[in-house]
Amino acid sequence: MRILKVLYVCWIIFWGLACILGSVMGEWGYREVNEIFNTMLFLYFLLCLFPLLPYFYYLIYEKTKSKNIFVAICCYLA
Repeated sequence: MRILKVLYVCWIIFWGLACILGSVMGEWGYREVNEIFNTMLFLYFLLCLFPLLPYFYYLIYEKTKSKNIFVAICCYLA
């Protein structure tokens, strides 16, 4: 588990730097700075959540023992 935590931190740092670099390079284009920043921020959040999807699947789908994802989410949130 410790190795997975270190890999996740490395994943976040790598994509954080890549998104910063991408937004700096995007300023040379034709889009506005706010649009580039919002796009890169959204991309960064998606890339940070991507490795956690199996964990979310376990939390929602396996603990509720339901085959319907809508019912599983409702049971988990209740």
